[in-house]
Amino acid sequence: MTELDPTILERLLPPVPGAPDWDDVMRRSGARGGHRRHQFVALVAAAIVVVAGTASAFGPVRAFFWSARENSRIAYLHDGALHVMNADGSGQEQLARNVGCCVSWSADGRTLAYSVRGEGIWVARTERSPISNEATSKPWRLARDGEFPAWSPDMWHLAYSAEGGIFVVGADGSGRRRLVADGAVPLWSPDGRRIAFLRRGDLWVMDADGTGQRNLTDSPLEREAEAQWSPDGRTILFERQAEALDAGTRATRGTTELVVTTADGGKERRLTSNTAYDGRASWSPDGSRIVFICGFPNARVCVMNGDGSGRRDLGARTNNAWPVAWSSDGKKIAYTARDGSEVEVMNSDGSDKHRLAGSPNGVFVAWAPDSLFEFRPPPG
Repeated sequence: MTELDPTILERLLPPVPGAPDWDDVMRRSGARGGHRRHQFVALVAAAIVVVAGTASAFGPVRAFFWSARENSRIAYLHDGALHVMNADGSGQEQLARNVGCCVSWSADGRTLAYSVRGEGIWVARTERSPISNEATSKPWRLARDGEFPAWSPDMWHLAYSAEGGIFVVGADGSGRRRLVADGAVPLWSPDGRRIAFLRRGDLWVMDADGTGQRNLTDSPLEREAEAQWSPDGRTILFERQAEALDAGTRATRGTTELVVTTADGGKERRLTSNTAYDGRASWSPDGSRIVFICGFPNARVCVMNGDGSGRRDLGARTNNAWPVAWSSDGKKIAYTARDGSEVEVMNSDGSDKHRLAGSPNGVFVAWAPDSLFEFRPPPG
């Protein structure tokens, strides 16, 4: 093997002032620490794999570098328990019981935040020791109450909903503080500077410190839900549920449509028009397409361009109660089988539909982002 150019390694492994020291985080939170030296060696080895490969093998560069790991990970719920497995269905493991909706992957795809009913917000590392095949740390609790945890892009903080509003807490459980007294379901912008959230049926946005709150939708006859930032952070995709007939014809009673708005609320556009249901949407990693569930009660997996054009039914039956999601390279889509029995995966063009071998009855939750090398510093 040719000698690795140190300058290339420096570009792949730059100084990371904003990345949490997970050994220190776990020690301060009462969890068992790992072996940092082994983790660093593994990281360097993974970097060499990337350098040895070709650019075409890894696809276009996006917000984060792709992982050199052989398998990405999928998290799902089954009978109230949180499980993870590799994208090919192997390596299944139960992480926690009595888990409520929903879970959140950290930006590096190695740590999950989740809520346990009656026990607050917890965090668990998903990696196992290559020597003993045991978990590298025990789960640790960040907050004694709350749900809907959301990692900040730099992985230093989590925002979550709880009685009394939206709170933020450090990855080691320290520095808990309330951002807003009236709001729920927080979602960080890709640059970590803003947080979208729901308040009394409207979609709002605020600065990461809780200031600068702004109502983006102000739609008293409708309710917004399931917000998703676009990868470039310029727009927010969400569901609009009509509660009454709008004299201005913007809404039709009983429908759920997909809408996008600019992050400052200055311009809004409806992407779908359906007499039943369009929802549970997710942006592709490059922001060019949207996958969503179309139709009710015969829910199907559909895709469209980011502007609403090019709508296409991929021919996969699913359940409109559960989300669908892209793999980190944008090549595959995962979803729950129509009967809710197993996790299914297909190519993004609808080909090669298959159930993951041996996956138990489960509800699909989220596909790990698989970013391994690049960490974003805290917003300054």
